[in-house]
Amino acid sequence: MSSNALNVRLLAHVVSYNSADTIDHCVRDLLATEGFAPGKLLCEVTDNNSSDDTPALLRKLESERLSVRCLNENTGFCEAHNQAYQRALNCSADYIAFINPDLGLRKDTLAHLVRALESDASAAAATPKLLRADKRLEAVSPPTLDAAGMYLTGSFRHFDRGGGALDQGQFDQPQYVFGGTGALLVLKVDAIEDFLVADRKAEVFDERFFAFREDADLAWRLQLSGWRCRYVPSACAYHVRRVTPERRSQLSDKINAFGVRNRFLLQFGNFNLRDCWSCIPATTWRNLLVLGAVATLERSSLPALKEAFSRLGEMTRRSRLQQGSRRAAPGALRHWFGAAAAAEPALEAGRPGKHIKTVRAVIINYNAGNRLNACVSALEQTARKLQHARHLEVVVLDNASADASAVRLEASYKNNPRVSFNFQERNLGFAGGINKALADVEFDAALILNPDVVMSSPAVEELCEQLSRFDNIGLAAAVLTDPLGEVQSGFTVRRFPSLASVAAESLGLHAVWPSNPWTSRQRCLSAQDWRLQSALRRQISALPYEANQPLVVEQPAAACIMIRREAFLELGGFDEEFWPAWYEDVDFCRRLAESNWRAVICPKARVVHEGGYSLSVIKRSGFVRAWYPNLFRYWKKHHGALSNLGLHIVVRLGIALRILAAPAALLGSSNSDERREIVNTLKANLAMLLHPDSRSAPKHAAHTLGKLSSSVRGLAQRVDRTLGGAPKQNILSKLGDQWLEELPTALRGSGIQLSTNSIELSEHLLLTIIESPGVRRSSAANGAGSLPRPDLRTDIETLSGVIDDSYDFLIAVDVLHQTSNPLRALMNWTRVVKPRGLIYLTLPKTTDADIDTTLEHLIADYLRPSSERDLEHYIEYASGELGLIGQEAITKAGNLQASAERVVMHHLSLPTLRSLIDWAAKHVAPMEMAQDVITTRESGRSHWLIRAL
Repeated sequence: MSSNALNVRLLAHVVSYNSADTIDHCVRDLLATEGFAPGKLLCEVTDNNSSDDTPALLRKLESERLSVRCLNENTGFCEAHNQAYQRALNCSADYIAFINPDLGLRKDTLAHLVRALESDASAAAATPKLLRADKRLEAVSPPTLDAAGMYLTGSFRHFDRGGGALDQGQFDQPQYVFGGTGALLVLKVDAIEDFLVADRKAEVFDERFFAFREDADLAWRLQLSGWRCRYVPSACAYHVRRVTPERRSQLSDKINAFGVRNRFLLQFGNFNLRDCWSCIPATTWRNLLVLGAVATLERSSLPALKEAFSRLGEMTRRSRLQQGSRRAAPGALRHWFGAAAAAEPALEAGRPGKHIKTVRAVIINYNAGNRLNACVSALEQTARKLQHARHLEVVVLDNASADASAVRLEASYKNNPRVSFNFQERNLGFAGGINKALADVEFDAALILNPDVVMSSPAVEELCEQLSRFDNIGLAAAVLTDPLGEVQSGFTVRRFPSLASVAAESLGLHAVWPSNPWTSRQRCLSAQDWRLQSALRRQISALPYEANQPLVVEQPAAACIMIRREAFLELGGFDEEFWPAWYEDVDFCRRLAESNWRAVICPKARVVHEGGYSLSVIKRSGFVRAWYPNLFRYWKKHHGALSNLGLHIVVRLGIALRILAAPAALLGSSNSDERREIVNTLKANLAMLLHPDSRSAPKHAAHTLGKLSSSVRGLAQRVDRTLGGAPKQNILSKLGDQWLEELPTALRGSGIQLSTNSIELSEHLLLTIIESPGVRRSSAANGAGSLPRPDLRTDIETLSGVIDDSYDFLIAVDVLHQTSNPLRALMNWTRVVKPRGLIYLTLPKTTDADIDTTLEHLIADYLRPSSERDLEHYIEYASGELGLIGQEAITKAGNLQASAERVVMHHLSLPTLRSLIDWAAKHVAPMEMAQDVITTRESGRSHWLIRAL
């Protein structure tokens, strides 16, 4: 017995009917099958009362290894196989193979099919590559495809993929298909219970079909149940194809009648609007053609047509029962019904990859601030935990950062052999940094991380395990979650962008219609992606067999990915022309797929990801200047001229709309810093409108752009004066010369983090105020005041007593008062400033008359769904701030929520804030008060300094 022999039981069942020409070759091939342990392969043949020499031939072949049953009547293909399924249950078979008598097998065909199902928890069926054969069941020359799985069209005609085409390797990759032809189909016995005929629980094939199209009906039910059908190209067989559409006129009246009847039974038993609404026009037209042909040219099929419609009610009831037990999401099957031969990529089963022993973790740092501390610390701890199983080395490549984040961190790891630092004199970009860090070094896999990711040892181990398990995985990605464990859906994994999805984003359609089909499909949020979303969210009841199964995807987010060395070298690394960031990961994944490597997402591997870090560093204007040129480079590289022309049209139209909206944004802005960034973004959009595939404006447009920029600056200054703001120079002049001279000395060594809202204090110094993304500023339209700006003198005086080289400062001004979830915000800030830092919070002056939010209320917010929580806040606002009552308050709250109106979410008093910090220190993240609370007499604010432990 071979050490690789399968120790599972397979019942192989052949149904014959007048098959004297081929049955001998078929059975002899079946008996020559290898790859199974002794006694594990059970071979059976059922003859459906053949009138030729088939029964006599079978009696000669009958032996201990072959069981033969000769029936006294033709029970049909379906009933004979259904009886074999009952015998498979009785003998505790693990798998059952349904085989046609005109099929020739290689010795390893069945073993390949079973191994594929053994290694794939999501597949219940496996179908081989079938080649056309002669009567000796040998491949015809040249090799011609018979079937590479089954697909359905929008008119509900089922075809064999590749049927009649020369075999040139076009179907040599494992895939998931709609279904498999009944000529050879292997099923998991344990899974069959899920897709038995709903109103006849003992039937795998619906016996009302008798023969023909029963395999399409089975495939449809299998997909509804949530199971997959796997196409296995390494399993090859030879099939004599007798029934094809082009040979219809040569077929018997009886066979053609079966085809007509079963076409309608297939629809009656499976059609439902959720999956098939888009097929209605094509199906209706095809049905009318069939009805017309039967009424005029093929009148012998009229009785069969009558029988089909007599079973309409019966099949409709079956359909309702089948739909009631479906696992697939509503509309999930729609993508299978197209003109093209739809298929989904699959992993290579039974071929383990190289064991991953050495992992080189690369962090590309660019002004990441304290995020880098947490990222490197978590990786270093992971390296220590895995040191006996994996060798993990951490490399921080600093792309000429201005915030000294890597410089400060290097001192902490200067004696640590697991962590090294690589400082660049210029910004190489994300792609260039990765290539530089991985050049001329040995590794089995590269772990690419953003600085705002916190890794764990189980996640690293899972990624390594999946790369070792499948040799065609080139890239494995972790699931990105927020600190509370909620999956960052729509970002963790996406499809390659299409012209429609780019148009929806460029024209702002995704903002007003978030669930539009183009954006939903690109972000993997459509009904088709129910399987992926269920696995990411660990909805075990929906997909019990895929809780830990890696799923093949197109484009995982590059925030946390592990790349096999062989794949990285084959592709030549990342394309450094995508500078500084964006689309280099999309391009890499696209080239990866074209090279027949697979990218997967691993549901078991979960990492905490802050998100939005890159945008916070370069701001919106910098994003515009980087994103558009890289989008056009990607499109030119992977799409044709016509598609590129379409891209120019939709992108330029989208930019024009953003330019037109800029004046309104300026008028609605709350402070001069925000208006300044709007102006910078407007200038960037103007440059991109003139030349969107370049990072700088063309020379011939420089004069025009300069005049437009001057006009925009003038408009911004007039808006500032109108709204009571002031340009940056005026702010600095009001501070006073003496204060400006003393401030750099006071701030030296503080490590104040540069971020989104910085005020220039001297030529090389910025004071930064960081506001949480969760802050909802009050709109002047709803009657509340704007967010107070900080008193710089008071704030710096408050900090002066605790400035120390070992701390970084996060300055959060008045934000807890208006944050939608203060507990979540406190947790996020604590994580950002780790491993050593201070959270600096302020609270406006409060009195006993102020409305207080209880700690219980905050904790409830922390635990409840955001939509439910926000609606309650809007109701409180409508009643408390606007004075509305009853249904009027509820209606107003619903309108505010629908329009995402920014309102005050919480009113906090000093006792509540102190209780919140104490509770969070015990239950959320370790922290302590760095000093007593200070109240400033001038502003009345309370200042809190909290040390993150």
